Amino acid sequence: MGIYSASVLRQRSMDLASQVVLAFLLIFSSVSFANEVDETVLSAQKAYSAQKYDEALKDYSRAAILGSPTALFQLGAMHERGEGVSRNFVEAARWYERAADAGSVSAAKRLANMYYDGVGVSKDFDRAAALYRRAGELGDSNSLFTLGQMYWMGSGGVREADKALELFDKAAQKGNPLAMNALGIAYRLGDGVAKSNSAAYAYFKLADEFGSRLAADNLAKLTKIISDSDRIAGERLWGQLRHKISTSPRRVK
Repeated sequence: MGIYSASVLRQRSMDLASQVVLAFLLIFSSVSFANEVDETVLSAQKAYSAQKYDEALKDYSRAAILGSPTALFQLGAMHERGEGVSRNFVEAARWYERAADAGSVSAAKRLANMYYDGVGVSKDFDRAAALYRRAGELGDSNSLFTLGQMYWMGSGGVREADKALELFDKAAQKGNPLAMNALGIAYRLGDGVAKSNSAAYAYFKLADEFGSRLAADNLAKLTKIISDSDRIAGERLWGQLRHKISTSPRRVK
């Protein structure tokens, strides 16, 4: 019994050692693979910066085969602009599609624009909306704002102010000044929400803080006519809204 137990223990030790070695080899292989992809993309970027488009195209193609979202996106951009290849919007859209599927936010946004405008692909509002939403879920506030605008203007055939305002709110919470200003306008006009000068004041002030010149003008106009009670309520709401945003203000043109 003791000999059997010792034999089992030795076998288990050998199995454990084998698993450790295998895990190490897998980690080492993954790191080496990642380094190869990064180096290939870096080489392509250097060639592109030097306007050596043929060389950049070759390196981006190599990195794309290895699954690099950056390389896939850049191949789409080069086909769209006709750099190193003949300009081809259809081919550009195909590369953007692959890049978006690989997790590229930039590709999802660009492809969404193409579906919205009908460039390189058939015009498709639903497909554009899905791509903007995907980019927004990956953290891009501009995509959320753009999608909100589409619903606000009724680009899909029917104006849906409630969906627009929901998206503006999500974008605003990510620090997007355009969305903040849009919410201010909605509250100022009472469009899709109950009219509220205090809420408009809060959103215009917030958007101004985050760099929107349009919001600064809107705030200045509203300040001239707003009541003291609405202004005080607006200041209080502004503080509450500002607390929800983790992003620091940045000045934009």
